[in-house]
Formats: sequence, C-alpha cells, structure tokens
Amino acid sequence: MGRGRLSPTPRSINWKEPIQAYHPVYFDTSGVAPGHLSFGHLTDIHLNGRLDILQQNPVQVIEGAEKEVSPSVEKLIEPTNRSFTRLLDAMASDQEVQALLIGGDLIDHQLNAFVRQPPTTMEGVWSAVDLERQKKGYAAGVDMVSFYTLILAFCRSAKKPVFGVAGNHDCYLQPFGISPRAFDTLRANEGIPADVNLTFYEAALAFGPTWADCEESVPEPGRPSSSFAAEWMEWFYTVFTPFADFSVQLPKQQLVCLGWGDNEDMFFGGQGISHLPRADDAVSEVQLRLLREAAGAHKRRAAVVLAHFTVASFSDDIPLFDAHGKAAVGSLHIQEDKFTMGTFEERRAELIELLGQRTITCVLTGHSHRRGLYLLGGPLDEDHDGLPESSTRSVTLVDPDRFDFKRVPEKLRIPAIVVSDSGGPYPRYNRAGEFGGWGSDKPSGSVVKFTDDGKLEHVRVVRSGRKQERPRLAVAVDYVDVLHRSVWVVPLQTQYILPSEERTTMRRLKGGEEGEEVFYRLSTKLHPELKRIGLSVASITLHAVGGRLKPLMLEVDGQDVCGLRGQQNLDFYKWLQQAGVPDRFVSVRFNWNGNDAVRRRYKLDAWNAEVRVTSWLLDPYDMNGAHRYMLQRPLRSAGALKHFPEVPDFSWRKRRAPRRKPKSGASLGG
Repeated sequence: MGRGRLSPTPRSINWKEPIQAYHPVYFDTSGVAPGHLSFGHLTDIHLNGRLDILQQNPVQVIEGAEKEVSPSVEKLIEPTNRSFTRLLDAMASDQEVQALLIGGDLIDHQLNAFVRQPPTTMEGVWSAVDLERQKKGYAAGVDMVSFYTLILAFCRSAKKPVFGVAGNHDCYLQPFGISPRAFDTLRANEGIPADVNLTFYEAALAFGPTWADCEESVPEPGRPSSSFAAEWMEWFYTVFTPFADFSVQLPKQQLVCLGWGDNEDMFFGGQGISHLPRADDAVSEVQLRLLREAAGAHKRRAAVVLAHFTVASFSDDIPLFDAHGKAAVGSLHIQEDKFTMGTFEERRAELIELLGQRTITCVLTGHSHRRGLYLLGGPLDEDHDGLPESSTRSVTLVDPDRFDFKRVPEKLRIPAIVVSDSGGPYPRYNRAGEFGGWGSDKPSGSVVKFTDDGKLEHVRVVRSGRKQERPRLAVAVDYVDVLHRSVWVVPLQTQYILPSEERTTMRRLKGGEEGEEVFYRLSTKLHPELKRIGLSVASITLHAVGGRLKPLMLEVDGQDVCGLRGQQNLDFYKWLQQAGVPDRFVSVRFNWNGNDAVRRRYKLDAWNAEVRVTSWLLDPYDMNGAHRYMLQRPLRSAGALKHFPEVPDFSWRKRRAPRRKPKSGASLGG
C-alpha cells in the first residue's frame, strides 16, 4: 500500500465476496505423503491506514532546501502497510515456507482515519488525521479490512495456509498520535517515530498539532491503562478463527496457538508504561493443558507453539554482544524482569518446567519488536533468588541472522524460543550498545525449517528485499539526541568572544577584506560512544528559511573544533542575528569509518534539526561582556505538554504553508 498503491474506490469492490470466515482447507496433490512442515512467521504488523495519508504530506523539515538535503516527509515515511505487503510476497515465494504463522498485533487501533480523496497539502493531511475530529474522520475496522484483504490474497496466490493469534493491539479502540505523551511529561511510546523511519521532529511535523494526543486515564489495579477493550477481539475471532486458544494436528506436528487473553498489565506490571504490556490472563489453565498434551505426544508429533506474548525477551538496552564479543546471557524464572519483557503472568513456574523437559520443539512469539533466538540452558542454583531449581534456568540470546544453528548440540536446540522482528514497523536492533540501544533494522520475519525426520534444522531471517529502505542514520542519531543528549560532548557553541572584537572583525569583513583569518571557532566534538562505532562529523550546514541568506556549509572533517575562515565569519554572524525565530536549522552529515557490522545496516543521510541561538555571558557583572553563542534545539510547549525539544512551531508552518492542487482520480483509505 502507500503512495502508488492506494485503496480501491467503492465502485471496484466485489460485492459478491463479502467479508466472511473462509477457514480454507488445503490438499496436497503431489502424491507424496506430507512430512514435517516448515513455517514462516510474521508478527507485529501494526497496519495503520493513517500512514498512507501521512505519506502524502509534502512538508520539509528545512523548507526550501535541496531535496537531497531535506526530503519531504512523503519521501521519508515507510508505512507499515507497505512493509507487510512486501514481506507477504517474500513468504509467498520462499520455497522453505509451507505454512504461514501470524503472531498478533495485526493493527495499531480499531478506529482510524479514512478519506476517499487523498489530501495533498500539509494542512489537508493534518486535518485528515486530526485526533480532535474523530467523529467525522475516523471509522472502526479500517485496518482489519485491509489485513483481511491481504491475507486472503496471500492464501489464494501462494496456496499456503495461514494460522494466527491475536495480540493486545488488536482490541485497542482509541487512536493515538504518532508520538504520544502521557501525563503531560512522559513519552508513552518512544519508538513510534522510528517505527516508520522518521525522526521525532519529522513525525510530529507530518502528523500535525495532535501528534502527541492519546487517551489518558488514571489506572487502577487490575485494569489496563490503555484503550484495551476485549470485546473488540470479536472481529478477529469472527473472521479469522472461532477459537482464542486452539491446537491443530498437522501431518507430523502439533501446532498450539495461544491467545493474548482479555486483559493486559501495563502500569502495575513493573515493566513501565513506556514499554511492553504483559498478558495478565496467560498462561491460563486451558492453555497449559493444550501445551502439556502436545508435549506429551512429542515422540509422535513435534510440538510448535505460537503466541503473541513473549516467553523470553531481553530488554532493548541489553546488547546482543558484550564488550568481549560474547553472547548475552540472562535467566528465565517466575519473576518478570529485563529478560522477559512483554511476557505472561500466570503459571510461569509450570511453563518453565515444561520447557526444561525439552519436549516442545519451538516457541514462536513477537510483541517486543526485537528479534532473537533464545536458547534454554540448564537449571540455575536452587538458592538463586530463593526460587526452586526447576523453575529457574539460564537463557542465551543470539541473532538468528548471524548464527549457525548447527553449532548448538542437538539436544540443546530445543526448545528454540524465537522472537521475530516486527513485520510492519522498523524493529529495534542493539548489536553492541550503539545508539543507546535505539538502533533499528529492516522489518522482517522468521523461517523455522524442519528436516524430514522432524528435527529443527535452522532458524533464519526473511526480509522484504532490496526495495525496502534501510533504517536511516538520522533517526538513530536523533534518538540519541532527544532521549540521551549525547550526540555532542557539549552543545554546538562558539568560543567566548569579546563584543568589541566581534564588531571590529565584522566591520572589516563587510568592507570587503579578504583572507583566511579564523574568528569564530565552533565546538563540534562528537560523543565518544558515537566515535566508538566509527562515526565522525563530515560537515554542518546552517540554513535560514525564508531569508536571503544562502546555506553556509562548514567542513568539519572529523575535527573537534571547526574554525570559520574569512567571509564564513560574516555569513555566520548574519545567520545568528535572528536568534529565537523558528527559521534556523542545522543539517549534519557524517562519515562512517570501520565497524562494518553496524554501518551496513543504515542509510547514511543528513540529520536535520531546528536550532535556537542563545548568547551566554561569561560573567554577568563583567562590563566587557564576553559571551559565547550556543546552538540548541528549542524547548517548546504543546498545550499541556511542557519543554519537549522535538515540537515544531505549527503556527509558523501554517503561515508559510505552500499550496498544492488536489489530485484527480485517486482514492485513499485504510
């Protein structure tokens, strides 16, 4: 979907094919007895039709800049709908995939923006997705219909069966902004802009003034703090499967599918509202019984488990490798902690003990948007946190994209606990601590390959192909800046300057004096953590929107201090004059030397940010008034939200908004 793949007009709908539960049956006509099936796994798709609307927004961060410097948002945003469609195509053509498993979170929320004529102006897009006009512009089920259409097309074209479970998002009712805030000061889900390959500022600018809105309620124990409404699960169970929990007998395998349940735990779960909710109705007695029955028959049929909630999932800030290159190791026990993000709450000891018996071949989960192959180790000491030995085991995290499964002794390959990347949003990737754990990767899924005799041969990653844009370096750097303030050792700033010397120098330069004299020295020292992964600053370009000043590019070449020479000093002085007006931007370009393991993953683009210029006095009581200029992101309020550095000035944007004529003959929906 997305630009160039808009939803059909009502006239093209085939009314002879209403939405209905097909539950298709597939026959093997090859004449060969079917063996052990190999599975494709896609999870956390988060279809969101609004992203198709946002993809029409022509606004630029640096208005009027060259497109290669500051592309319009419509060129930058990567809709989850498009990523999922490409991954479905990849699974359809993959010869190892004989059945597709869908692991929940099909959509973001039930209510979503719906328009028949795509807006093509900044304000038109803002109006179409405006959360304050939900009754007029939002409809229920928009994205579920899209998901249904895509899955039905996959079944018909690929001739492969699909099994699925619901996730917690599939019954979220109320929509939320593209970078929601809770209690006026808290980023409720920091990762949403990066999910669609945008910086914070780009995401807010694309969405408009309601970018931060979300339904906020004071939580009570035992009740979810989100818009979780279990009754909206009925859409999923009516159309896709009549069962929340079920077991399917395949030719030589038993597939056990576990639903999320009718509730979630967020505020009171101990994992924080800015991270993953937990399934507080799972594992239920029914689910445990299904698991035990499948495990008990493992000698006849290999047991494969599908769920949305995680069993093992390390927190994003835990790298895949430590400083010595060793794989991350944690523990799996009855308490929830940083090694079990987004897990389940009930009957943990029973399930861990069952997994320790190694009678379940593999467990496929999602929810965390961070892939990993978790290998279960032996029991830990009995006195580990006072927990019994049978319910406390070590667990090792490896990346299935870079791991040879055959290196593991056969008896330790099961259970293979697989967490797949998100199949729509850009997932998180933290190889060795780069970007404060906020790195990204392309959306992907997993393939679990079985041998003819029922052994687990390998787990590998499936991506959508070369057409999918890599995650942008600008997004990773922006997260480091906004969340950690650790891009620069000190903010971009000049040395201390005497006003008298500054005036004298500027007069000489205005008089046409030439030369290579250095006056301003701009501190450009990059944080050691960014240098560690091979980054260096190539150049910094200063932009003034709407004025007569040309962009001023400063060649940094990896130096900690950039000296401005000759006329550059006068150009910089002019650029400084309108301090505090929202038309000053910096565009930073980086070089990347070494560390190919990280560099290959990212698109090396410019990081663009609005800056505010302030003048800091060395000593307020010094009559000479020595001062320095500092270039920092402005801290703005948006309604009740206070002091966020990623808030655009929407009023200023509206006054300067260019106009576009509407397109004809196009239609846009969910």
